[in-house]
Amino acid sequence: MASQRVLVLALAVCALWGIVGTATSIYYYQQTMNYYQQMMTIRSSLAVVSVSIDYGNGTTRTYPEVHLFKDTALEALRAVANVSTTSYAGTAFVTAVNGVPQSSDKFWQFWVNGEAPMTAAEATLLQSGDRLEWKLAKSAFG
Repeated sequence: MASQRVLVLALAVCALWGIVGTATSIYYYQQTMNYYQQMMTIRSSLAVVSVSIDYGNGTTRTYPEVHLFKDTALEALRAVANVSTTSYAGTAFVTAVNGVPQSSDKFWQFWVNGEAPMTAAEATLLQSGDRLEWKLAKSAFG
């Protein structure tokens, strides 16, 4: 009789162990799938762009793959450089990049895919594959 109780107790412990193990496995599987879905959501919201900076003195730096959460031309520049700005009429203007300031005749300007946008850098949205160029140059607008 005692051996039968031990056997029943051992079977109950094994069954409980199986149930807890299965529940734990299901929980961790669901957590893994949840993290995977979050990662895919984040990955799909990233923009991957190239950024080049022409300092106007023959020095150019190019960053071929810049991953952005905030996908504006200004944030792309901030992702690769130390940027100083000044605000005028609620719009940020770049005044220096990596310590290289604008001058009385040269200004920090940008182009997206070879074209000068008609919006401010903080309002110009980028998409994956865009080529962003920042240049210290004479005004593109005359």
